[in-house]
Amino acid sequence: MDIPKPAAERAMWALLESVKDIVEANPDHFAKIALSHRNALQRIKRRGVEIGTVIDLGAARGDWSKMARAVWPNTKCHLIEANHHWQRELHELSADPAYSFVIAAAGPSKGAGMFRFTENNPFGGAGTLGGEPDAVRVPQVTVDSECAERQLKAPFLLKFDTHGFEREILKGCTETLKHTELLVIEAYNFGPREKRFPAMLELLEDMGFRCVDIGEPLFRERDRSFWQMDFFLRPLHASELQAENYR
Repeated sequence: MDIPKPAAERAMWALLESVKDIVEANPDHFAKIALSHRNALQRIKRRGVEIGTVIDLGAARGDWSKMARAVWPNTKCHLIEANHHWQRELHELSADPAYSFVIAAAGPSKGAGMFRFTENNPFGGAGTLGGEPDAVRVPQVTVDSECAERQLKAPFLLKFDTHGFEREILKGCTETLKHTELLVIEAYNFGPREKRFPAMLELLEDMGFRCVDIGEPLFRERDRSFWQMDFFLRPLHASELQAENYR
């Protein structure tokens, strides 16, 4: 069947308008798709960024690391996860030599730490400095100690899904950050000021990183207010950050 070009153009225009109407009618459902982590990573890779090792903080069962390896197929992934619920799945994943893992909390020092598990939600939980009645003692590592002891290869990508314990973990990353090409960090719009995203982005700029992309905004259930978003940050010397103009 031959379709005249004007007819094909009209059909394509009508299809795009229909898709646009559907997306605009269901913005919360499509925001994570349009602003997915994978899309952000692909944009960054296209600018020539290469990664030797992904360090996945708050790895759960490793889905994020597997997604990152789809973008950088030759990278290695080291997963740090405090919740022993995921140990079996991480053990199975590490049968592939591209992956390694440790069941421990990441924190500012190596030894023992405190972690608050979220009942009935193995994706939840967070490290803590102690004092909360529901916190339990767990092994604790630093990012620097893991990189040194396992001889992980730079340049690094550090991904944080650590529910408010980022400042403490960053204290154990000082050497690793010197060789880090990309930070991916989940930050919030509610909660204590020092944990909200403006303060986190200022802290990270003081540490030598600025935001170049965003991903997967989340709107809270009770009133659809902006709740959290992931920020993608590159070192201040990165090529993207040397130009301030739009074009």
